[in-house]
Amino acid sequence: MADQTSRLSNRFIFFNDLLIHESKNNTAYFLNTDNQKMIIVRKIEYRNRDNVLIKEKYYWQEYNLNDIIILPDGNIHCDFDLARI
Repeated sequence: MADQTSRLSNRFIFFNDLLIHESKNNTAYFLNTDNQKMIIVRKIEYRNRDNVLIKEKYYWQEYNLNDIIILPDGNIHCDFDLARI
């Protein structure tokens, strides 16, 4: 059990670092070729007036590859909408 918790913790640290260093808007895109799905994850931070982090959470949505459009410039067009949170 401790080994599994450690692996999950390491994955979370990697994912958090990926969002911080590789994303302009705290959004990560994962392509699952086994089931032909794209998973989009965005980290949302809530801060107070002094810019102190109060809470963070992750919003994610999974799409079939047929339900999204990948544009030639690399942008992804889909209904990923944070307003639904």
